[in-house]
Amino acid sequence: MNQPLPMLVRPSALLSLTVSTVSVVSAFFRHSHRPFCNFPLPKFRSMSTMSAVNKEEFKSTVRLLALKIPAKSCTDYLNNFKDAMYMRPKMKRIYDAPDDAQKRLLILSEQYQAISDLPEHLKEFNDKHGGEAQDYHLQLGYEHFSVDEVLNKLLPNLAEVPSAFEQAGHLAHLNLREEALPYKHLIAQVLLEKNPTIKTVVNKIGNIETEFRTFPMELLGGEDNYEVTLRESGARFTFNFAQVYWNSRLQMEHSRVIEWIQATAGQRPVHTNNNNNNGKGKNQNKKSANKKDGAKDDVAAVVATAPASTAPYKNFTQPSLVVADMMAGVGPFAVPLSMAVNFNTTVADREIKVHANDLNPASFKYLEMNARNNHCGSRLQCYNMDGRYFILDLVKRNIPFHEAIMNLPANATDFLDVFIGLYTRVGEDRLSSWSLPRIHVYAFSTHVADPVQDIINRSAGILQCTPEAIRYGKSSAVSSARESECTATLEAVSGHECSGHIVRDVAPKKVMVCLSFTLPEEVARAQPLDFSTSTENTETGESAAASKGIKRDCAAAGLA
Repeated sequence: MNQPLPMLVRPSALLSLTVSTVSVVSAFFRHSHRPFCNFPLPKFRSMSTMSAVNKEEFKSTVRLLALKIPAKSCTDYLNNFKDAMYMRPKMKRIYDAPDDAQKRLLILSEQYQAISDLPEHLKEFNDKHGGEAQDYHLQLGYEHFSVDEVLNKLLPNLAEVPSAFEQAGHLAHLNLREEALPYKHLIAQVLLEKNPTIKTVVNKIGNIETEFRTFPMELLGGEDNYEVTLRESGARFTFNFAQVYWNSRLQMEHSRVIEWIQATAGQRPVHTNNNNNNGKGKNQNKKSANKKDGAKDDVAAVVATAPASTAPYKNFTQPSLVVADMMAGVGPFAVPLSMAVNFNTTVADREIKVHANDLNPASFKYLEMNARNNHCGSRLQCYNMDGRYFILDLVKRNIPFHEAIMNLPANATDFLDVFIGLYTRVGEDRLSSWSLPRIHVYAFSTHVADPVQDIINRSAGILQCTPEAIRYGKSSAVSSARESECTATLEAVSGHECSGHIVRDVAPKKVMVCLSFTLPEEVARAQPLDFSTSTENTETGESAAASKGIKRDCAAAGLA
């Protein structure tokens, strides 16, 4: 019996790609005010027989309108005609006139076929400066077409072309769906050729399921080199992209919390160009950055208006503000907060010191490396242990902390139970140097109506208190969070002890939320939980047997 051939491509599959704050979107590859070319390109061979891009097939000639202008007027023309010129990648805007050394040719957009098509103010300007209209035949090649245009022509049957990706240093990370997989190597070739800062292209081939939040990937093109270096929040980070968790789309969120904590300490935040690449700044995700500008504006407003007395801590008499970063990764929060450049005695009330922890040995390795490379010195102490054990260790060694960052949105709220009985663990004899910490916990929510309240309810359940005890100050901005991707934010500094911030959409009807609140005193004075009898390590998802070693160490040290 004849068997039907298996379907190698499902027509119903859709293509999706990871986009970043240093991610690059298709708008980068073409000018947003420019339409796609409206002239035909040559037809191409079937992709099933094409092993590489045939660049000769992109050669074509387009007839355009040019203005023959005096050479001395070029600058004036460029300033006035900037929205009317023909613009493409790697193409000049003005050419020499072949028959007159004193003249130049300004090439106009294809939408202008005659002088009469120009706006009135441009026609008046041209008449005043003596520009003459003439036809111009422009030779185009592969180098003049954007990634969108190249892939649209090479892959006409795809629902969308993969022109967007997340970039970390020299590495571009794709997340291709099934219908694009037969063309994955060609897609990588185009991205490498069109983006000089990219040297490695990888594709995610599985979900994030490991205890360290890494995912399997395959090399599609370029160098087999996953060790990347990039700049973010004024710091230089190095790490192995395959061994640690890094999300370039969170750079604005990192800056928001960093600057908020700096403002609370009385420091003047260091505003930097958050280029999430190799420092050249060409592939910043402008679309993403623009959508999150509201968050940065809120931070700037607090820095300008909030006096030092608005710090939310009681008994805050120490010369340093101490941060406990429980799931620090390679240090996107910890390193910028503890950098020497961020502390200036002429503008700062308090120095910031950070205790940063991560369970992943690779993250710990690069956290220490980034601390050294950014000259953090003794202001940053690094740890490699379970998140709860880390907090209990600080308590045992009597290291008061004022801020706690919990950046593990998959299950960070589960770790809030370590703060139950915090004051009880400290003991009355040491309590004078402690204050109720402000906690920044990240979580995912599928509650469409009010995701912030959803995380409040979840956190209150873990902390064994009422939602009202968390003292959430809701604002009118919550209702428009989908538009600005930001709630009113920073309310904790201006009076409320809790604020909710929608970081980003991660999937349809699923958002990432940051809840910032002061630990309720009733929770801090409650009876602590006994973690030595816990049946599961919720950070790693390990069984009781697999996590028994950590619990045994915890109990032996008297931290349970």
